[in-house]
Parts: sequence; C-alpha cells; structure tokens
Amino acid sequence: VYPGVRSEYGWSPHPANSTKRTPSDLIPTRSLFFDRAIMEGVMEQIIILGAGFDSRSYADYGGRPLTFFEVDFADMQEAKLEVLKAAGYMSEDNQPVTSHNVRTVYVPLDPEDPELTLEKALIKAGLNLDAPVLTIWEGGYSYMPPVEAYRYVRLLASLPRGSSVAMDFLSWALVEGELGW
Repeated sequence: VYPGVRSEYGWSPHPANSTKRTPSDLIPTRSLFFDRAIMEGVMEQIIILGAGFDSRSYADYGGRPLTFFEVDFADMQEAKLEVLKAAGYMSEDNQPVTSHNVRTVYVPLDPEDPELTLEKALIKAGLNLDAPVLTIWEGGYSYMPPVEAYRYVRLLASLPRGSSVAMDFLSWALVEGELGW
C-alpha cells in the first residue's frame, strides 16, 4: 500500500515515481472538474443525472441559493435516503438536514414507465425552464444505450439559453475492459 500523492488534481494511490496508472486514477481529477463547475458557475439550478450516492448537495457553496435536482431510479434514491437518514443528514420526512442555502429535490425515474420521461420528471419536480441550468452528468453517459443517451443529449440541448453541461465519457474499450488496465 502506497500513501497517496497530492497533486493539483487530487490524490493518486501510486507513488510519485510510479508509471502504473489505472482507471481509478481518473476519479479525483474528474470529481474536481465537476466540483469546480458548480463552484465557478452562476446557475442556481443544478441537475445531477444518475446521482447515485453523490453528496454534492450537502456541501457549502458560500451561502449561494442552489437547488439540486438529483435524478436516478427510485430504488437507488430510496437506498440513498436510508443511508442519509442513518448518518443524520435526512429527517424522518426525507428533508435534507443542512445549514446551507441549498435545497435538494429527488427526481425518481421509473424504467417501467415509458410515459415518465426525464423532461416530465424534472418539470414535475419544479425545474424552472425559464432559468439556466447546470447539468452534471458524471460517469453515466458511457454506460447508457446510445438511443437513450442521445435522447438525454437532445433534452439538455433544449434547456434555456445560458445552460451548461459538465460531463465525462469513457471509450467503450475502457468500459468493456479491453485496455488491459
């Protein structure tokens, strides 16, 4: 086990003189990129696609009024809420316990309900379609069926002027484990 090496991009699990690199080396840099997109952005609405156990909405953004729309499958959100409750970050009525000017809205998707599109779910959750939006799409695009991914891209392209998308994607060779890492 090697101690982590600090760089301007985060921590690496390999010693400074190591040439070994793995996909996990990308994670600190990737996380920093998305964190900076929020910190340096001017949008007050932030969509996190495939939020999973993301905890960005529990950070302190200097008192900026922000609304996070965490989009994921309903069962994933239920699991996250249970963990957050156990850790003291959620009240029994599923309200975030924070001291910051940040609001979190959980936007459940149901893969069995073709009528509940991402757009409909976001509107139902209160997304203001007249104000710019920052969308964080971290790690999910590469794992989606292409038709579904393109549908999401078209929706994001239709968001109000001034909106931004911060995303990453991996080659299929990496996703399928064909790069030898």
